[in-house]
Amino acid sequence: MNPHVKSIMTSLSTYLLLALACVFPVAMVMLDVLWVGNNIGEHSFTEYSQSFVLILIIVTFSYITAKHQDQRAFAYMAIGLFVAMLIREQNFYFNNIAAHLWETLVAITFMISLVLSRRSQQPFAETFSAYLASRAGQIMAIGLILLLFYSRFLGMSLIWKAVLQDAYTNAFKNIVEEGTELLAYVLILYASQVYRKQLAARTYS
Repeated sequence: MNPHVKSIMTSLSTYLLLALACVFPVAMVMLDVLWVGNNIGEHSFTEYSQSFVLILIIVTFSYITAKHQDQRAFAYMAIGLFVAMLIREQNFYFNNIAAHLWETLVAITFMISLVLSRRSQQPFAETFSAYLASRAGQIMAIGLILLLFYSRFLGMSLIWKAVLQDAYTNAFKNIVEEGTELLAYVLILYASQVYRKQLAARTYS
């Protein structure tokens, strides 16, 4: 097969899989709204899916720390970030145990990841800068921007109250915000897999 045709087919296959993955958040929202009949609260397929995808991201970076010693300084910090996000996703349960427990756990997670990163004796800045310039880093940036900024602004209740007026309920806000968050987590998972493959091939293109 012509190498250019092979490259095109490989890329198109990857894009198709990514497109299917991006349908997943919509499927979870539809499952919650049309089948279960809830408003995407703490107990919903959408929320559970966010935690599941976060666990897959953490597992991916844990695999990277095991297989690529030279990446540990950055990978430990990445694990800390996503463990903190997972804890934040479970804040409802932690708050029922003790006030501000999830914030305390996040602080502990940050300290542990920082210590592990420093003890790895690997150059964090060099590894991190290479990651940011890589394809995986660029995809990760898009996912994090969607998660931390876009979903928050689009999920502002004042927007939906202005549009829906008397028909407004929290369900509209939750569907938009939580659905977008799940999409962001899927993109971040994809970025982590691209990073893993880049390291296996030792290319950052």
